[in-house]
Amino acid sequence: MSYQCNSCFALGDERSFSQPDTGLCDGCQQGSDEVGSRIRELIEPYLTRWGQSEVGDLARAIRDVLDERKAAD
Repeated sequence: MSYQCNSCFALGDERSFSQPDTGLCDGCQQGSDEVGSRIRELIEPYLTRWGQSEVGDLARAIRDVLDERKAAD
């Protein structure tokens, strides 16, 4: 069974399909993984000064901003 990619569908592309576990097509999942890895690299030094919860909040905020910028393009 095929599913629409949440990210592609939001951008008006109804041809992309995904696996039900991620909600993203392969291209969007790879981009998400790359962004997630980069965010982790940027915030890793703060793990010793901040708690895990604060770092997670920061990572989510960064990802939200990047998603908004991607959607605007």
